[in-house]
Amino acid sequence: MTRPTSDEDILEGHLKQAYDPAAQRPEPADSEPTGLPSSFDAVRWFPLPAACLR
Repeated sequence: MTRPTSDEDILEGHLKQAYDPAAQRPEPADSEPTGLPSSFDAVRWFPLPAACLR
């Protein structure tokens, strides 16, 4: 069974389509204190807006 293929130049268009919406995304609003212990915030690698904890 063969799979359909495309030329490599189509990759640039796909990457641009993926990048455009990501570039327009607003920055996460995590500047408020979460109220969690600082030991938790020190190892947290993800945005956690305080509004999510209410």
